[in-house]
Order: sequence, then C-alpha cells, then structure tokens
Amino acid sequence: QGRAEGGRAMRRPRPRAKAGVTVSFLMFAAWHAEVAAQGSDAKSTVLQHNGSTGDIGVAPAMLTNGTPPRSIVLIANGKSAQGNKAVGRTIDRMDFVVRFNYFKIRGSAAAAALGSRTDLWFLSEMKRPAAREFDKTIHPRQYVIPVAIPARLGCSKKALKKCTVLPAERRAWNTRGRRLKNLYCGKLKLRPDSFRIVPLEVLETLRQKYGFFSMWPSTGLLGILYVLHSYPDAKVYLHGYDFTRAKKSDCPEEAVRRREGKASARTYICRSSALGHFWETHKKSGTVHNMFAEGEVIRRLSKDGKIAVLKATSPTS
Repeated sequence: QGRAEGGRAMRRPRPRAKAGVTVSFLMFAAWHAEVAAQGSDAKSTVLQHNGSTGDIGVAPAMLTNGTPPRSIVLIANGKSAQGNKAVGRTIDRMDFVVRFNYFKIRGSAAAAALGSRTDLWFLSEMKRPAAREFDKTIHPRQYVIPVAIPARLGCSKKALKKCTVLPAERRAWNTRGRRLKNLYCGKLKLRPDSFRIVPLEVLETLRQKYGFFSMWPSTGLLGILYVLHSYPDAKVYLHGYDFTRAKKSDCPEEAVRRREGKASARTYICRSSALGHFWETHKKSGTVHNMFAEGEVIRRLSKDGKIAVLKATSPTS
C-alpha cells in the first residue's frame, strides 16, 4: 500500500493481466500446485473409481420416473445458436436440455431459438455460483462440472501411455472435485445428488479413443462425451457448436507449443471468426481451446451416427 497526503493509506491499483494471460493459465498453475501437493507418495482418501457414478458417488440425473432420457439436446453458446427460431419448441420437447457456463436466455432476443428449459447445466471449473453472471433463477436437475486435467507434453497417438491419468493427478482431481461439490452445495443449498463431477473415463475416452491430445478441451466438447457416456441409448443433438467452423490454419500455436516443449496455457492457441457468444457484441481475440481439433472430434461422432445437428423436425422421442 502507498500513502496519500495526511498519512492515509491508499491502495495501489491491481495490475491488469497482460494480453494472452488467460483464466486457463491460472487454472493450469493451480492444477500443478495441487498435483505437487499430493505427491507420488501422498496419503489421500480416494473413493474407488466407478464409471456409473463418478468418484464422488453421484449417479447421472434421470427423468422424473427414474428412467434415462431418450432424447437430449446440447445448446452451445456459439453465434449460430440464435440463427433458427423454428427450433425453440423442438428444444423444449426434448427429454433433456443441456446448457453451458454463463448462458443467457432471459431477456434475450434469441429466446425463441433457444427454448426455455435447462435440465443439465455444465459449468467450467472456473465458473462460480458467486459470480455476477451466474443466473440463480435457473434450477437444473443437475449441475455437472468437468475438473480439468491438462494433457501432458508427449501425450499423442504414438504415446498413449503418456495420456493416462497419473495417481497424483487422480488424487488432485478427487480433491478438487470435493471442494467444488462443497462450494456448490453450500452456496446454492443443493441436494448432494444435484451436483456431479464428470467421470475420468470421459476424458480418457476423448484422448485414447478419439485422439484429442490438446491441453484444454472445452466444456462443450466434454459435455458431448459425458452425455454419450452417461446416456448411451439416447438420441443426441447439437445446437450452436460453432467450433466446427474453425480451420486448421486458425490454430497454429498448438503445434508450436508441442514442438518447443512449452506446457504453459498462457497464450491463445486459436484465433477464428467462429469465436464468440451469441449475446456478445465484442469479438474475442482468441481461445486456449483447439477449435479445429474439437471440430474434428464432433465430425467423427456425427459420421459414426452418435450425434446429429438439431433441426426443427428432429424427433424428440
């Protein structure tokens, strides 16, 4: 602190983050600090990993009658989400509607294209219920949070062993998941079954089956894999996923990062005209997500018949 005239304490302004220093860099640093704290020999109580419930022991949400949903639509926040006003009613007829991060419906001119329901709400680990952007009037069946484990350098198709989750990473993942559960259940007064951490199998499947080796998969991509993992018999539709429009040339920094052996998430790796949320007027300068690689995964899932783009005529049962 500095001193103003008369000896009164005066706070110095907090320094602004330099361009390219992202929230994901802070998450990256916090993650590695957590892993270091766990250590290879750390004693930690970790529940048995269970593919049906996840490590914090909560099952995926079901319909009111206890059966799994037969139709699910995931509404991403891309600008194309507001482009087709004919799909709003179709969205609300789906068994489950999935939305992401600080999405906006209330007061939006695009509400007719977005529907009104929210059954699963996926939030990045860095999104918090105390934030001004967090809409507490939304009451989903379940909040779902992916706890990020950044891909280590060397993780690739030729070195899948380097993509596996290490014991210290698993303990750190478990610790962070429990902290988030306590935070959400405390702030929002949730029942324990209203909050779920994305099981680690989802991340492992993304890397080992679908060849996604970028450091930070987006919440939207993890949401797709989570839904396919948790509800394997449901028809799954996508709406507003603009990452599929990105070109390989939009994401050159990913290859540079791997070639130079830099593991920092400090710099953006993609810059594309496909970036941006439908309610925003400013243009985002970049993202830490590999948009082209995510688009490749989505195209493969579509080709395999696991997902489809939402249309006004899409069947809902």
